[in-house]
Amino acid sequence: MQTEVTTDSTFAVPKQRVKARFDAMTATSMVPLIVDYTRDGIWDAYHNAFDNEEWKQNNACNCCKSFIRSAGAMVTLNPETAEMTTLWGDHGEVPDEYKAPFLALDEYVRARSIKGLWQHNEKTVGTDKNLDRVRDLIWTHYYGKVPQHLQGSARMTKAANDMRSGFQVFQRGMNELTVESVETTLELIAQGSLYRGEEHKKNLEEFLVLRRAYQEVREGTKEGEHGTRYLERYLWAQLVSSASPVTRLRNTSIGQLLIDLSEGKGLEPAVKAFENMVAPANYKRPKALVTPRMIQQAKEKLEELGYIEALNRRKLDTRDLSVADALFVYRSPKGAKGGDVFDQLTEEARVDPRSLTKVEEVPVDKFLQEVVPNATSMRVLIEREHFGNLVTLTGPQDTEAPSIMAWDNSYGWSYTGGVADSIKKRVKAAGGRVDNVFLRASLSWHNTDDLDLHMKTRGEHVHFGAKRAAGFKCHLDIDMNAGGRMSREPVENIYFEEMPPVGRYEIYVNQYTLREDKDVGFDLEIEVGGEMRTYGMATSPRQGSNSDKVVFNVTADGNVTFEDCPMARTSSGVTKWGMTTGQFHRVNALTTSPNHWTKPQGNKHLFFLLEGCVSDEKTRPFYNEMLCPKLAENRKVMETLGGKIAVADAEGAELSGLGFSETKRDHLFIEVEGKFKRTIKVVF
Repeated sequence: MQTEVTTDSTFAVPKQRVKARFDAMTATSMVPLIVDYTRDGIWDAYHNAFDNEEWKQNNACNCCKSFIRSAGAMVTLNPETAEMTTLWGDHGEVPDEYKAPFLALDEYVRARSIKGLWQHNEKTVGTDKNLDRVRDLIWTHYYGKVPQHLQGSARMTKAANDMRSGFQVFQRGMNELTVESVETTLELIAQGSLYRGEEHKKNLEEFLVLRRAYQEVREGTKEGEHGTRYLERYLWAQLVSSASPVTRLRNTSIGQLLIDLSEGKGLEPAVKAFENMVAPANYKRPKALVTPRMIQQAKEKLEELGYIEALNRRKLDTRDLSVADALFVYRSPKGAKGGDVFDQLTEEARVDPRSLTKVEEVPVDKFLQEVVPNATSMRVLIEREHFGNLVTLTGPQDTEAPSIMAWDNSYGWSYTGGVADSIKKRVKAAGGRVDNVFLRASLSWHNTDDLDLHMKTRGEHVHFGAKRAAGFKCHLDIDMNAGGRMSREPVENIYFEEMPPVGRYEIYVNQYTLREDKDVGFDLEIEVGGEMRTYGMATSPRQGSNSDKVVFNVTADGNVTFEDCPMARTSSGVTKWGMTTGQFHRVNALTTSPNHWTKPQGNKHLFFLLEGCVSDEKTRPFYNEMLCPKLAENRKVMETLGGKIAVADAEGAELSGLGFSETKRDHLFIEVEGKFKRTIKVVF
């Protein structure tokens, strides 16, 4: 500080330099920021830099001190270079007495991280001049006029807080979201595989430009404290120069998809999680989640490993199954000619499983150890719930091709998309709860009618108008085709979270809105304790009317018993793959799944290969969980290939039948002949 005696006084130049910088940095086109400093620290850096005690004393006034404490830490950033400008950087032409203090403040400010937007609560900062009446002098000081848009207010405080939180989101997005995740998402949008993806395209493209540029800057920046500060400044520069919402992209729905992909989550579950946030429950993606880049990478990997020929698969026949791989093989008695027409009628006689309630139950381990070794003939009873267990063994067309399987042979298997499996899968895909429940009732139909699932018991009625029972934990969690987007694969789902009160319960279907006269009818699946029951009608109820009721009773010990129902399909004589429900079918061979033929690996399945069982639907050549680890990084492309590759038919009798996993509860009635003939219930 100096007296205003002449226009070229020593302090006039420093004051003018700071005033010019202040005006330029607070102009409307600029965004002034503030570094993380302390009021005492910044003043000490300035004041202690005077090496002359007299000058130090003359520059100790409170007016200049107030300015430096309030505005001395203000900075602006070049949006292209992230170069920082301070109030004190123009120190080359100031008088020698002020060079050291200017340099000290410049270094002090540059050494600190940016905190946020600068603002001031008054119209001016510092004091322009004041009269010293004792000495009859006019003293001048550091001073600036604060533009209205930077004056403290509720609006300004909110803007400062928003900018600070916005930077944190932007910084995390730049550091956590990978370039590849953005590129993959844009590819999905380009091929129409992401629900409402076009809405995010522009922001993603802008974010990708920023992210690529940041990656180059980060790779060219040395590690250490200085490098960290520079990267922060670079991001602040991008933030203040961009009015686009891309800086907050990480905290949006599309940002969550990018997070999942960046963290290595599979493409399918990541997109599914995104769609659950933004899409209706019945949204169906029009295209597979595979991008051109992924396809090219997978092709190169398959060629590198010599696996191209191994992709061609076929259904196995009886010539492919060796005795060593089988636990049981049926051999016709010598001289047998297949029996007469009366024997055939006996084999085709329908059997109601309810008539077999008193047969012996045999755990599967005991069955394999004690029953199978002594059996000469086996026949199994097909029930409706077994249609989801139909399975076909597969193998390579070229037996010389290297194996793509995770085990030490080239063989695999393919389950059907059976009725029971498909309903449960569709409900789960729609967001319904199907696991860890006491009882589940799931409805499925195939047109745009608005069918409604109802559950009634004394004092409770769960349906679309009351989705939760008041007295116990019963919920309707999926209600489709009620309005808005229509689906031709709708489902509804009611589940009991825990055992309900003892009593009588009714499940039925109501036709709330009849819209079509084609693809009519419905399937109703009820699962309790791992046991599946299937019901249905070939025609839908009339407008406003109800289906027959499925009635069950819950006892005090938790048992559930079902009453007879006209809609029951368990013994209705339905045929699939040549297998008719309610009839016994001969077992030609019994084997474990190929992953347990030599060195056991993964879950074991038990396959009952049946006479006359022939798949009449598309067979998958392989599933991802079957493939060797070398193909893991290309799992999405392999999954898509598995859905497209045609499996050649078997040349002889097809190795198809019923499969049972060791991880899933199930049962099978088996008629066994050995030293004597008996029927048992094998429990898996």
